[in-house]
Formats: sequence, C-alpha cells, structure tokens
Amino acid sequence: MADTPRPGSADDRRLLRRIAWGDVEALTALYDRYADALFGHALWRTGRRQDAEDLVHDLFVRLAERGAALVLVRDPRAYLHRMLRNDAVARRKASPPSTVELDEAVMVPTSENPARAAEASQLMTRLARLPDEQRLVVALHLLEGFSFREIADAEHVSLFTIASRYRLALQRLRREAGVEKP
Repeated sequence: MADTPRPGSADDRRLLRRIAWGDVEALTALYDRYADALFGHALWRTGRRQDAEDLVHDLFVRLAERGAALVLVRDPRAYLHRMLRNDAVARRKASPPSTVELDEAVMVPTSENPARAAEASQLMTRLARLPDEQRLVVALHLLEGFSFREIADAEHVSLFTIASRYRLALQRLRREAGVEKP
C-alpha cells in the first residue's frame, strides 16, 4: 500500500480537477479511494445499510454534476464527508425516521474470539444508544481516524462542540459499562 496516496492529498485534488472536466475514470478512482470510508460514515449516521448505500451513490452522482466548482476544493476528504453529512441531514429533514434502529451490519462483531466478540457486541449496543451527534463523532474519530478539527469542519460546528460531544459520549459509555459513577 505504500504507493496508495494518502486521502486528502494533492492527488485527490488532481482527481477533482479531472472530474470537473468530465473524466469518468477520475470519478471511479475517487470512488474506489473513498467509498468504504463514506459508507462507514453514512452507516453510522443513518443506521441502515440501504440508506447508507443510497447516500454514497447519490453523493458521487452529485459530485459528477458539480463541474468547475470542484477546482476550488482544498481538502477533498473533508469535502466529501461534508457533502455526505449535508445529504444525510437533508434526507432526515425530508422524512424523519420514527425511530432509529441500527442495521445488523453496524452491530456485527469482527473478532473470532468469543469473549472479544461479546465485548464488541456490548460496545456496539452502547454506541447505538448514544445520541446521533455523539455516536458520529466517536465513529469518525476512532474508526475513520478523523481529527477533531476535521470533524468540526465536516460538521460545520466548532472544535469545542466536537470535543464536548466526544467527551460526553465517552462519559456515557463508561457510565453504562459501570466504569464511572453517574
């Protein structure tokens, strides 16, 4: 993987410029580079596999339609995640779910060790009970490797707000695990 450019790199900006001029191969390359991370973000945001897939596919269609505006993008990684966030918020406003139930795909433990799998399952259940905004910060920071600054930029909120959501999420997770008293 040493030859794979780092997400958000100058190579990504070149891909966006090529997409701006209608290069479908550049769109495919950007999709290959970011689809999994965007899908993970969308899955944590929506809780449903089908909704997450729709968000990611719609995002790349809209990206292809952006044209010359893509030339001005400084941080493609943050830009794509911000687009995803905006699309998810717009969908939720258009048809808010009555209840949010995370799809089983979000809850699947990945460890083959039964004890670790049970712990992972309990953690995923606790994560699912977090408020959406806190759950998303935890997922983006711990699972996707975003810095708090990158999350703040993508979510259009202050760095303090993101740090606070993360802190509150960890406190709640510790409290539910019995590690911290209320």
